[in-house]
Amino acid sequence: FHDAVLDGSISLQRWYSYKQYLTHEAGFAPNVIDALDQASSDVVDLLGKPTVTGSWKRRGLVIGDVQYGKTATYIGLINKAADAGFRLVVLLTGGTESLRMQTQERVDEGFLGKDSRVTKDKVIGVGNFPTEDQFLRGQGMTTLATDFNANALNAQGVLIDPNADHPYVFVIKKNKVPLTNLITWLSGQFKGAQFDIPMLVVDDESDYASVNTNYRASGDTSPTVINQKIRDL
Repeated sequence: FHDAVLDGSISLQRWYSYKQYLTHEAGFAPNVIDALDQASSDVVDLLGKPTVTGSWKRRGLVIGDVQYGKTATYIGLINKAADAGFRLVVLLTGGTESLRMQTQERVDEGFLGKDSRVTKDKVIGVGNFPTEDQFLRGQGMTTLATDFNANALNAQGVLIDPNADHPYVFVIKKNKVPLTNLITWLSGQFKGAQFDIPMLVVDDESDYASVNTNYRASGDTSPTVINQKIRDL
């Protein structure tokens, strides 16, 4: 993993659409976009190459000030990671539905390019800025109206295609029920077979609920519920 992920052989089409969106719709200044570009590339280069075979894991922590473009930065990171070949993206938000909805709206605009509030194809955000006369879509597995509902997706017969050229994107609360739904549903998708799809998990507000606060000086390290669910995922 010593080689950078973004080694020049990757076509950053999703990133370029996102950059155009930030410039022409979101009103970001050029110097801000340049800083976001550099910061997101620095992180993506440390993720590990999604083309590496076998089982492996990379973990890291990024610290940023409140209201300093944290969400815009990790959506840029997700765009570049998808360009590099990550095919399953799980974005863990705060613990409330209102925060999850806010994040889903930003993902709709900055990554999916589609308004998830409507069933028909309504193009928004990055969808208005295709590269090479097409926009590279992702498959949104949650919507502005609904957190992850395994029963609904099972009823629709939604399946993850290991050979798909698009990423599957989940935006879920750090809550026991949706996390359990996702773990159960993914387990059913692969039915014990090798999980060979490169996955990126972004834990927004990782100081909230994610830390195992059950640690005791006595040596008791039994994890808290959310900490255990994140480990399971």
